[in-house]
Amino acid sequence: MLPKTISHLAYATALQDLTYSINCTKPGGIVWVIGPSGAGKSHIRSEVARVLVGDPSQWGDGRLPLVSVRAQVTDRSRFNPKDLARRLADSLREPNLDFLRLNVSGTQLESIESYLSSVSSSHKFLGRRDSSEHAMRSEFERHARARDLKWLFIEEIASIVKVHRGHSVANYMTSLMQIAEEIGVVLVLFGTQRAFPLWMENEEVRNRSRWVWVRRYREYEPEDLRPFAEMVRAAGARYELSRKDLLTSDLELALVNSAGIMGSLLNWLDRADAHRNIRRADKVELCDLRKATLEVYLQEDLWNKARAFDEIADAKGNFKLSALVKNVSWRGGD
Repeated sequence: MLPKTISHLAYATALQDLTYSINCTKPGGIVWVIGPSGAGKSHIRSEVARVLVGDPSQWGDGRLPLVSVRAQVTDRSRFNPKDLARRLADSLREPNLDFLRLNVSGTQLESIESYLSSVSSSHKFLGRRDSSEHAMRSEFERHARARDLKWLFIEEIASIVKVHRGHSVANYMTSLMQIAEEIGVVLVLFGTQRAFPLWMENEEVRNRSRWVWVRRYREYEPEDLRPFAEMVRAAGARYELSRKDLLTSDLELALVNSAGIMGSLLNWLDRADAHRNIRRADKVELCDLRKATLEVYLQEDLWNKARAFDEIADAKGNFKLSALVKNVSWRGGD
C-alpha cells in the first residue's frame, strides 16, 4: 500500500520547525502553522500530535493531553463563535483520536480503544449540556483543567476572518488567547495566508506568537529546483508512468499545475491517471499530463494564492533605524 504522506524537504523542514516551536512555547502561547492549501498542514498536524501525546496507556486516568478541532464558517458563510465553542466542548466529551491510529501496533491500538472506552463510561465529565456560547466555553475550560490538557490544535483558523459585519476579528482572537491562558495550554493554529488579519490586527496576539511556514517550492529560488524535482519524483512513484523520467523531464509542466505545492501536484497527477483510465491504457503518458492541465482561470487562481502566501511568508525587515524614524542621532557605541 502506498504511503499517505510523501516526505520532502519543505514538509520535513516545517515538521522540524513546528516540533521545535511547540516545545519552546510556554503555556498560553500561540504557534501559527501557515501554508498554502495543499501544502501538507494536516499531515504535519497528525504527525506532530502523535509525537507529543505518546502512548494513551501512559496518560493516566482521565487525562487527555491534546485535542484538535476545526473552525468553520457555518452561519451564512460566516464564522460563528458559538459553533466553535460547541466543538471545543465536544472535543473533551467525545475525544477524536483518529490521528493516533495511523502506523500503530496492535498493542497501541488497544491502548487507544481502551482509553476511549474509559472516557465514554466516565461520569466525571458528563454533566448537563448547556446551549449558550458562554456555558460551552466554561465547560471546555473546566474539563480541560480536569483532563490536564496541554495542547489545543485548531484547524482552518482562517475561517475566523469571515466575521459578520460589525464583529471584530481581533476580539475573536483575543477570546482564543484568553482560553489558552486560562487553562494553560499551547494554542497551535493551522491555516492559509488568509489568517494574516488574525495576528496583524492584534498586538497582544503577536507578542505571544511564533510562526511556522509550510513553504511551497518557489520558481524564483534556484535552490528550490532540486528539492522540487525530488518531490515530483516521489509523487510520480505512486503512479504507473510510461517512463521513469516522464515527470522530471518537463518540470515546467509540473510547476505550472502545482505552483510548487504537493497537494496541487497530486491533484494534477490524479487527473492525469483518470485520463489514462479513460483511454484504457496501462500507463500515464505525456498526453494524459497535458489533458490534466488546469484551465487558465484555475491556474491563475492557484498562482495568485501561492504568491499571496509568499508575500506574507517572505516579508523581510530592514536593518536601519533611519528607515523607520527621521533625524536619527543615536548610534551604537564603538
